[in-house]
Amino acid sequence: MKDIKQKAVELALAVYGVTNLFPGGEVLIGQIRKTANQLINELVLENKKESVKQIEILLNYFRIARAQSWIKSINFVVLTREYQRLAEEIKLLGSEKSAVPKPTAKVNSLNKRQEKILSYVKDKDFVQLKELSVLFPSSSPRTIRKDLNEMAKRKILFQQGRGRSSFYKINPAPFRGIRPH
Repeated sequence: MKDIKQKAVELALAVYGVTNLFPGGEVLIGQIRKTANQLINELVLENKKESVKQIEILLNYFRIARAQSWIKSINFVVLTREYQRLAEEIKLLGSEKSAVPKPTAKVNSLNKRQEKILSYVKDKDFVQLKELSVLFPSSSPRTIRKDLNEMAKRKILFQQGRGRSSFYKINPAPFRGIRPH
């Protein structure tokens, strides 16, 4: 959670920098800054649901401000992307233990990173390596790929596609319970 809070503070500083470029007296400056600060407050209180809600509000404010063409559009593209990543990280924190269904023996021996990957994929239709690289900044893409390949080999995940275009989906079969032979 500490890394997420730090990222929210860094993003809030970026928001302040970008909103300094808005026309003087613009009401949206205060609203965007207030929401960025409220997000930090919700993260400190560890209120994940409200944190994600504040990010959604911010994203809508960015759409409005971007349409005004006060500054270069790329500023909003970057802020939007980073806040969306932050929201995904927050959602992943909330689902690490409770969202994964009761596993069978196949799934019991996952390492912590694989457990997080499984939780993340469970909340999505599919996932690609580049998404997971954002969630695990201290792990190399090669390490994450090895985890994905092992999970696919064990039939916990299905791999579709090859190379950079490959994506992974959850295999519901290991979660149905152990069938008698």
